[in-house]
Amino acid sequence: MKLDNKKIFETLNPNRVWVPVLIGVAIVLLLFYLDPNVNAATLRGIFDASWVGIALAILVILFRDLGYIYRIRVITDGELSWVRALYVIILWEFASAVTPPS
Repeated sequence: MKLDNKKIFETLNPNRVWVPVLIGVAIVLLLFYLDPNVNAATLRGIFDASWVGIALAILVILFRDLGYIYRIRVITDGELSWVRALYVIILWEFASAVTPPS
């Protein structure tokens, strides 16, 4: 079991994710900077978001992912542990984020 986890984390090294994330954030900031339609009022609308709304959105996403984890456990008849099901969902979310929709 330990060998499997070590091999998985060597292949899917979480530290490799930071470079694409930083590139993506830099591109978004550049697009904001270069867009002539973005002004102080636009940015104020973004930064004046309610903390309650943001917390509620995060809570809903967590419940959705917990539902996905439970779903994977049921589909596999309990063959996957909760942690393994979590890894499946993390890979699922990552794959759907980096691939274009079809």
